[in-house]
Formats: sequence, C-alpha cells, structure tokens
Amino acid sequence: MTIEIESLRESHKPEKIKILFVGESAPASGAFFYDGKKHSFTTNIRKTFEIALNVTFEDNKEFLDYFKDAQCYLDDLSLEPVNHLSLQERRVKLQESIVPFSKRLKGVRPDVLVIIKKDIEQYVRSAVELSCISPKVIPTYFPGVGHLHKFREDVIPILQRHIDND
Repeated sequence: MTIEIESLRESHKPEKIKILFVGESAPASGAFFYDGKKHSFTTNIRKTFEIALNVTFEDNKEFLDYFKDAQCYLDDLSLEPVNHLSLQERRVKLQESIVPFSKRLKGVRPDVLVIIKKDIEQYVRSAVELSCISPKVIPTYFPGVGHLHKFREDVIPILQRHIDND
C-alpha cells in the first residue's frame, strides 16, 4: 500500500512547491488525500481553498489538479501510517521520520510549510532545521470537525498571499 500511495503522491507533485502542507501520515485505512475520492480531509482543504480564493471546484479531482497547478503539495512526516499505533509507537515512528523527511524537504525547498496537526510540530521543525532551509512555518490544526474553523483561520491568509488566482 505504501508504494502505491507514494506513487500517487509523486504524480501530483509540482515542479516548484510554493506551499508544502505536511501531515502526520496517510491513514492506515487506505483513504488518501490524492486518491480523488470524497474524504472529509480532502474536502475540507478544498473548501478552504474555495473560500480563500473565491473559486469553486466540481469535485476533489478538479481541486487536486488546481492544487498542483497552484504549486501546492501535501507530504507526510511519516510515509508509513501511524494512526493505528499506540502513542509510544507513534512517537518512535515520527522521531525516525525526521531525517528522511528533512532530505525530502531539502529537495523541494518550499516557500511556506503548513504543519497540519499541532502535535507533530516539534518533529517537523527538527526536520526543517536539519534540512538547512528556511521556509515560513505555519503550524495549524487538523481540519476536522472540531478544528476546521481554526485551520481556516490559519490557512486562508497564507493561500491569499501566496497563490496567484487570476
């Protein structure tokens, strides 16, 4: 499953990345941001873009094409699912992901890095430091039911500032 997910992720990677969104990991369920299906995570990010940029997308697939064209990309700190692990196992896996993620960061050099989940901030910041790059780092909340408003509050100004929407 990880190989398929990473191949799908790579197919959506723009040449230049302005805004890199960083999640914890793809979920163990197999649902994935880039699969074009109707997942609440993808839909909530799509609707945030619609609000911020005054655009409308027919579906998540159309949004994902726009996301790439706007030089946005979603990577995950861990390329292996961690949401099914115990807290201790999860922390170990995330710690082990810092070096590989820092190498991926160095390769993409985003202007802005949006951390999607406050509790992975320390790991992502460690990777940024290791990578010797200096993007603007914005930690925010996972755009789920309880924190969607806070996510939008943090992300909308970034989208309006960094995406050309002519």
